[in-house]
Amino acid sequence: MPEPSRQQRLGTKIEEYVRTVRLWTRRMNFSLHRLALAAGLSPGTLRNMFDEDWNPRLETLVALERFIRRYTEDLQHRAKI
Repeated sequence: MPEPSRQQRLGTKIEEYVRTVRLWTRRMNFSLHRLALAAGLSPGTLRNMFDEDWNPRLETLVALERFIRRYTEDLQHRAKI
């Protein structure tokens, strides 16, 4: 069986990351509207985030990653106080 191509591996990683963001959003009880605004995105950008065929732009994923990292770090900092 041939090895997956670089593009296939990247696609798999993106799909895994999208699943992680969806799970985080549910666990943290964020509405899509609130998450979008907090990440500096238009609310419409995330409106289909839970649809199986959602295909976000790289810039969207980067904005979500930055926000989630900052939010998580803030929670960890507050837990130490």
